[in-house]
Amino acid sequence: MKVILKQDIKKVGKKGDIVDVSDGYGRNYLIARGLAVAETKKSLEILGEQKAEEARLEAQRVEEAKQLAEENGVVLAEAMTIYHMPLYKKLQEVIRSGKLGKLCMAQMNFGSYKEYDMQNRFFNPNLAGGNPAYESGRRDGYDRLRIKV
Repeated sequence: MKVILKQDIKKVGKKGDIVDVSDGYGRNYLIARGLAVAETKKSLEILGEQKAEEARLEAQRVEEAKQLAEENGVVLAEAMTIYHMPLYKKLQEVIRSGKLGKLCMAQMNFGSYKEYDMQNRFFNPNLAGGNPAYESGRRDGYDRLRIKV
């Protein structure tokens, strides 16, 4: 039986996941306790609408954050942090100096600019060496908002 989870359930899945479970577990535990709903055409439509609304709200929050960051001269970045990069160290210095005011949370992404060079593994798939990030189409240096610190 396929069910749509209404909340995260350890060893089963996350909220919004469609999972295949035994009929008894699905009906007698997950659905009976309100943890999931049976997968039907209607429940799939509702799930699609919910995910679309969540995506719209997330995009709205990102735009608001970008606008606030620009208005207040705050660094806004996203994705994984690379601790050894000079830019990261410089940003740590700026944060610790208090120039940005009281900081409650910082979530940051750093990348690097590389001149086009076919001898560089980032540009030449033959040199990628099985890098999953390269094979997935993601590239080093991705960032949404570039701010010099």
